[in-house]
Amino acid sequence: MAKVVMQDTKVKKEFLESYLKIMEAVSDLKEELKDWQELAVGKPKESFYTANIISKQREIVKLEDKAVTAKISILKATDEIEDKRIRNVLRRHYIHGQSIKQISKVTYYSERYVKRLHKKGVEVINLTTP
Repeated sequence: MAKVVMQDTKVKKEFLESYLKIMEAVSDLKEELKDWQELAVGKPKESFYTANIISKQREIVKLEDKAVTAKISILKATDEIEDKRIRNVLRRHYIHGQSIKQISKVTYYSERYVKRLHKKGVEVINLTTP
């Protein structure tokens, strides 16, 4: 079966943003779990609160598994980019959640140059689907 190369910038950005979006959802769920755990203090183990705690814990595990898969996919896609500067910018931005300004400070590149590397990275990254 032939592989299709996706060239749409919007699709590429959605793919690159997927890991951080999932991790944000995990963070939100962990806050909800914490709230339910506080409400459950002193309640019987078979309570409504416990059922919600278990449900939130299961959701977190599923999302964390999904996040690992997304992260691996992003790392594989960026591995194929020859220019290590572009690879570094994309990984810092989409895996570590760093802003253009933060990347600029760490790499000692100007913000303008980081933006150009980022744009070039989104252009050159090749995402394939079976």
